[in-house]
Amino acid sequence: MAPDFDALTATGHDSDGKAVELEKPKEALAASTLNTTAKDYGRFVEAVLGRKGLKPASLREMETPEIALDPECRICIKHEPKQLSKNLFWGLGWGIERKDGTDMLWHWGDNGSFKAFVMAEPKTKAGVVMFANSEHGLEIAKPLVDEAMGTESLAFEWLK
Repeated sequence: MAPDFDALTATGHDSDGKAVELEKPKEALAASTLNTTAKDYGRFVEAVLGRKGLKPASLREMETPEIALDPECRICIKHEPKQLSKNLFWGLGWGIERKDGTDMLWHWGDNGSFKAFVMAEPKTKAGVVMFANSEHGLEIAKPLVDEAMGTESLAFEWLK
């Protein structure tokens, strides 16, 4: 844990607007302990789009649809999907939205009162990173991301 964690961490807000502190992780977990700034995460996205710092094979894996998503379920471990999406997939570490001949990379974070969403288009090298310190943060993400990327993102419907 960084010694300046408390000084650099925003205060979150629950559904009633009450202040909530970010839980300090005791150990690293892949799904919930990446603590960074929107600016630094934007630098990471810029490196992915610019093909810098990663092996070409790793980038191909990130951008290749491997698993089609179940359109009706976000965490589906107890049932077989009725159908699989023809537009939303998982690649290596990224969601992939395939629409109108264009692939967009996306990902989101949901740590209670802290939310994040990122979308990037490898072909045009455009992207947007949004961090929010509110339980309602993803509610404003769709219009912001759609405006920034010039599209109606399908990922938000799946996230519900």
